[in-house]
Amino acid sequence: MSAKWVSRRGHAIYYCPGKVRNACGKVSRRAAPVDARLEELITEWAHSRASTPSPTEEPSEPVADVHSRISVISTRKQELITAWAKGAASVRDMHPDDYYQLLSSMNAELATLEQRLADAATRPAGLPTRNYEAEWKNGSFEHRRAIVGEAFTAVYVMPSGKGRAPFNPAHIRPEWVE
Repeated sequence: MSAKWVSRRGHAIYYCPGKVRNACGKVSRRAAPVDARLEELITEWAHSRASTPSPTEEPSEPVADVHSRISVISTRKQELITAWAKGAASVRDMHPDDYYQLLSSMNAELATLEQRLADAATRPAGLPTRNYEAEWKNGSFEHRRAIVGEAFTAVYVMPSGKGRAPFNPAHIRPEWVE
């Protein structure tokens, strides 16, 4: 949908641009009720985004604990490498495949812990990164469109039927960003 200001009536509308832009050209809505509905949807989206951690995000542990685990694993890894190189009795009966598998799992765990440290350093603890509600209320038209672009891949405004039917929020169908 495109937007324009209707000076004769004193309000902005969203309209379907027509066949030139591969659209129907028959649907138009006042911008204020559509924006109010989008504001409700974006507020819900921002609250859910701030309150629920992502499914891949594990509960964060203190940075000191991560550092101590890295230290322990690094020490065990170094001891294993040294024992293997010297042919110590503790690893003499170990098959080479087992040695390399153990070394690989230690490297993977170290990489995971280092990634957690990097994430903890870049992410403020417990604070939402943006206040979408304030940005929406105080932002310009273009800024609101940018927020809509972050939350939705598309917003479908369905026809309301014949004549000038009252605004129905069910006719605004967003397609959420995954």
